[in-house]
Amino acid sequence: MALPMLLGSGLAIYSTRAGGSSGSAFMYTGLITALSSAVIGAVWALLNLRLDKKKNREEELHRFEAYGEYLIKCANDIKEKYEKNAESLKTMYLSAENCSRFDENNSMLWNRNADHEDFLCHRVGIGDMPFQAAINIPKERFTLINDSLAEKPRMIQQSYKTLHDVPICVDLMQHRLVGVIGGEKKQGGVEVIHNLVAQLAVSNCYTDVKMAFIYEEGEDESDSWEYMKWLPHVWSEDKKTRFIARNKSEAGDVLYEITKALRIRAENSSYKKKVDKPYYILFVASPELLEGELITKYIYEENENQDLTTVFLVDCYEKLPNACNYR
Repeated sequence: MALPMLLGSGLAIYSTRAGGSSGSAFMYTGLITALSSAVIGAVWALLNLRLDKKKNREEELHRFEAYGEYLIKCANDIKEKYEKNAESLKTMYLSAENCSRFDENNSMLWNRNADHEDFLCHRVGIGDMPFQAAINIPKERFTLINDSLAEKPRMIQQSYKTLHDVPICVDLMQHRLVGVIGGEKKQGGVEVIHNLVAQLAVSNCYTDVKMAFIYEEGEDESDSWEYMKWLPHVWSEDKKTRFIARNKSEAGDVLYEITKALRIRAENSSYKKKVDKPYYILFVASPELLEGELITKYIYEENENQDLTTVFLVDCYEKLPNACNYR
């Protein structure tokens, strides 16, 4: 607006002088008014720009603080669940060392049964596992503006997506054939088996779980199984047979008793059922002792109703049965 007024006043003054007459005071007043309007307009525009910038900065700061506080709250909630899950796993799945300290007054002694989802889920070591809770974040969108907060949700997700140093378990109900590779003289695997046995003996009553041990006397690791005979879980239900075999002859007797129990169950049940008591866990350190035994039908048969899990201990991968895919 000021620019047209200025041009109009200037043109009027020029025309008057060109015609030989002097300009009136109104013309100069118009010129001054135009100049003043131009200056005021420019100053006003600059002030508006500064105010807009200040307002934008304040809005951005408010957005940053509000969204930042929201992200902190979300991160704290996730951290609380994260730490709770990690602590729960450590409490539920104790190490064999802790289990060995239990006495008859401990409330966790024989506290599992077949109705529990983790009936035969036991710890084999410490490691990392995915965090059980899903952490949902906004989808990434294209933008021309570099938003410093855009990556924060993804950083939170990455920080808490994995639980570190928590018990890693094997579910002996889900995996009916388990292979443990112990390396030279099977020593690495013996420790794993001992840890499993300690947890099984402490967590499950001997009326719910029976354990059997098949090994060859005289082998390097054979002395490692001697103490198993003191567990109440190695006796048959009629208390006449101890499920520990140190040679082919003893293996035949032990496996016959277990096979007889499994055959009776199979004949009396043609549909999916709950776990019958007791559930049998067979630890085999000498797989060759199973050759020719009828129990192999139940060991290698893919039947989810079978109340039997077999754990093989070998020194190298090649000695595991072909059907054993979990190791």
